[in-house]
Amino acid sequence: DGNMLDNSVVLVGSDVAEGYAHSSFDHPVLVCGRGGGALGPSTHYRSPSGENLSNVLLTCMKTVAPEITEVGQDGGYTQDTVSAIEA
Repeated sequence: DGNMLDNSVVLVGSDVAEGYAHSSFDHPVLVCGRGGGALGPSTHYRSPSGENLSNVLLTCMKTVAPEITEVGQDGGYTQDTVSAIEA
């Protein structure tokens, strides 16, 4: 039940964190929705360790395909999710 966002996940991001220097550190990312209950309620999360941005992608992907265990390649490869945004 619930509304559309309760049952959806929308991931919005940018390939540049700071436009002037084209920095690739500390990317802004917006995750909307609860993914059918797989994601927690509204929260602001800022990685204290500068973790791989693919961790957010994997967390969102697992809301629709829980069997997925990894995503990415090379420097973007991960098997880790972001527990701070999970339910």
